[in-house]
Amino acid sequence: MTSKKLYTWNMRKKTVFPLITLTLLLLSVPVTRARAENSIVIHDDGTISLFITHGFVLGASDDKTKSKPSTSPTSPPAETSVSLTRLHTESKITVTPPINDDKKIQVTITSVTPTQNPSSPVLPKNQSVTTTKTIEENVNEIVAQGTDEKPILSITSPTAHELQIRQQNVAVTTALPLQIDSLTHSLGISSANQPATISVLPHEAVQGMIDEGLLDTKSLNGMKIYLATDSTGITYNVQSERQGRLFGIIPVASPVQVILSAQNGKVVKVSQSILFTILGKFVK
Repeated sequence: MTSKKLYTWNMRKKTVFPLITLTLLLLSVPVTRARAENSIVIHDDGTISLFITHGFVLGASDDKTKSKPSTSPTSPPAETSVSLTRLHTESKITVTPPINDDKKIQVTITSVTPTQNPSSPVLPKNQSVTTTKTIEENVNEIVAQGTDEKPILSITSPTAHELQIRQQNVAVTTALPLQIDSLTHSLGISSANQPATISVLPHEAVQGMIDEGLLDTKSLNGMKIYLATDSTGITYNVQSERQGRLFGIIPVASPVQVILSAQNGKVVKVSQSILFTILGKFVK
């Protein structure tokens, strides 16, 4: 090997070997990333809890001399909970759609608690006063539970500026801010004035349309429901496709749109083909 080639080889060794060593060191560094999923649970007794789920997405250190966290990629994530309100406390939970796609719902909990104020020079000694407490959280999900601890409904965010209300197998999308009462679990639309109550929940609304013959079980596939407000109040705008067989023989299908009041369950408007309007009762 000539002196020129030998010099070139030595220079490559000085450049390449440190790069290989640095790469191996970087690959050997433990990579961990914590994941925290927050959810608020409204219990049947009116208490509200914040649940935080922690987990490790990528592996822990391979150094046998160091202690490792008990949570591994394959083990169930650890969960902690914090009580945000006291038992039987009346609270209003305002739910606002997120402004971006991080799926974090903005939640404001306003609780009113009666307290004794014997030291007040104005009020009688035994007269109680109310204390208002406000808590703000950003969470991934809100769950309202029944007496059996099963969810009555849940609220998540599929995308920016939208909320999704889910009851059983029915999902409803809305851009409206929502409000839940912690004691009654009633759902409504939050507003600066008196909140409007949603008396007919999503599953009940769909079942009512099936009972009226406007939808059938086949229509549930691909069904889209949007909760909005108009001149008639709060409404469900249901878009689906009605399928069946005319006189039990001829297969027919047509888009159908049903607008139903979320406050009294009455049908506001039905848009479908003339065939289904005239002969709908003969479609099975």
